[in-house]
Amino acid sequence: MNSRSKKKSRDLEISSYSHVNDTIKIIYGSEDAVTKGVEFMNNVKKKMDLCYDSKAPSIVLDVSAYKNGYIDIRKRGGKIRVITEITKENLEYCKRLLNIVDEMRHLDNVKGGIAINEKEYMATNILHESKPLTQVVYSNVRDVVDQQQNFFNSLWNSAIPAKQRIREIINELAQRKIDIFSALDNNIRRLMISYLQETNMTMSQLAKKLNITLQAMQKHFTKLIDAEIIKKNPDGIVSLTNLGKILMLHITPIQFVANNSEYLKTHDMFLLPKQFVQRIDDLQDMEITLKKEKEKIDNSFFEEAEYIKIITVQNCFKIKKSEFPKLVRKKVKIFHIEETDTQIPKLRGIELQKKDSIKYNYEKKITKDLPLALAVSNKEAYLTFKKNKNIDVQKIIFSRDSKFISWCNDFFDHAWNSKDTP
Repeated sequence: MNSRSKKKSRDLEISSYSHVNDTIKIIYGSEDAVTKGVEFMNNVKKKMDLCYDSKAPSIVLDVSAYKNGYIDIRKRGGKIRVITEITKENLEYCKRLLNIVDEMRHLDNVKGGIAINEKEYMATNILHESKPLTQVVYSNVRDVVDQQQNFFNSLWNSAIPAKQRIREIINELAQRKIDIFSALDNNIRRLMISYLQETNMTMSQLAKKLNITLQAMQKHFTKLIDAEIIKKNPDGIVSLTNLGKILMLHITPIQFVANNSEYLKTHDMFLLPKQFVQRIDDLQDMEITLKKEKEKIDNSFFEEAEYIKIITVQNCFKIKKSEFPKLVRKKVKIFHIEETDTQIPKLRGIELQKKDSIKYNYEKKITKDLPLALAVSNKEAYLTFKKNKNIDVQKIIFSRDSKFISWCNDFFDHAWNSKDTP
């Protein structure tokens, strides 16, 4: 007998025991393990009891052989009892599992899994979410089955009803939402999160950056810890949790709204398409000027432009016809959207004939009901919103920030390509 055959023989000896009709064996490989599981469920007459960890509900529901086995047992009049650990991560699976078992209970810290029917016992300590079992222990030895049934009954008596645990988790999640909103309702805490997005820090470094005492920061720190937005690592460094990192994607717009609340309260931002409201924080690096002459675009706008896009509403933002020869020489492409009720003086406006449009590399569209006026080039952008349905020419927003320019470009393209802009 060669060495490979000897090894295989030893494996078989270790993997199985049989005496008359009594069997204990270990089954390897997902195909054989699933086949044995289906055979085990087919042998159920009146009841099947199972205890398994938090990964198992996904396995039962996502592996059709197991799910169909449960359903067939109940169709035959069999009763299924399950003990598992119900967590917020597997909550939805557990809710669905309740529909294909008779009773289910929750128990903390369950590891591996066991199953008992009238005459058989199966177990595994290897469970992977939504994947078939790859190794199981099987036995039909009467003493083993009885021992495991007694063990299951003991666990069953210690477990709590699944619906009770599900209610607890739902309440915990609701409280978590309250904790999160409460944690974010303070500007100092929002700043803490913003600084931690840039780099991890010690509490002393955070306090110094915020210009507050350690004692004053402690209450804010505790609030964010309790909401699981930040964490303190063993080395004393404070960092964002995964939840905190996700929240940061939404905090910046909130911070923008808080910082510009007076302006936003008086301007008709709600008229913007939803996708631009969601990106409103792209405008954060901006300057609001009270100079009315900003209604006329600065010369630098034309001098540095490679392209120009303008939305003229209620006569706000215009190009003098005298500017066109300069732009022609520089081969600047001009796109212009004009609101239908805009009245532009013939001498100052851009009422061009078709031949002039070609000459000046100029395209124009007419539309209606625009919520803003803007002028954007590759270098800078001007922007103003409606206030009580009229364009605010007193407060013009200006920026050279790339995100600001991108927002204005995207809004212009949205309006240009709109079906309402022929």
